[in-house]
Amino acid sequence: MSLNRSACSLRPCLRYRPKATAQLQIQHQLCRYKHGSSSYKSSKKRFHVPEQFIKFKAIRSSGPGGQNVNKVSTCVEARFNIAAATESAILPQDARDRLMQQNPNRINKKGELVVQAQEERTQARNKVIAKDRIDHLVAHALVEPKERNQWTELGEVTKMKRKDLKQHRKVIKSNRKLSRGDWD
Repeated sequence: MSLNRSACSLRPCLRYRPKATAQLQIQHQLCRYKHGSSSYKSSKKRFHVPEQFIKFKAIRSSGPGGQNVNKVSTCVEARFNIAAATESAILPQDARDRLMQQNPNRINKKGELVVQAQEERTQARNKVIAKDRIDHLVAHALVEPKERNQWTELGEVTKMKRKDLKQHRKVIKSNRKLSRGDWD
């Protein structure tokens, strides 16, 4: 994803201070998403939610798996605290509203985004999958939707072309008519 250098005011700060705080790095990522490419999937660099805002909990996995299911808690439940992220300026208010609107069934009464992962047999892999899902959902909410222009009517050029075509057809049809003198 290309970065619009003139639009990002945080870039010089990160260039001269290689050990910038996590807050500045996250704000720089947000700036990249605002001024960079509009789609999350097409971007090579991804937005990463800091792990301090995510709580992981291991629970028992459901479904087939033999004895491993009964012995090991491989399913990972990740909870992202949206309110804490908004207060610490990691998640802007408009992105928070979009996140809550896009995922109403995944947000509990405490205001946490809850995601589960139980595809893999190990807890570590499921933890990575859950973290990636949260990153994807938050990055998707950071992208501002495009304002769509509703089509209302035909353009002037199209109207003129249609009028000319009708005139042409009128001439062709009028030439087909027989005059009274042609019957003799």
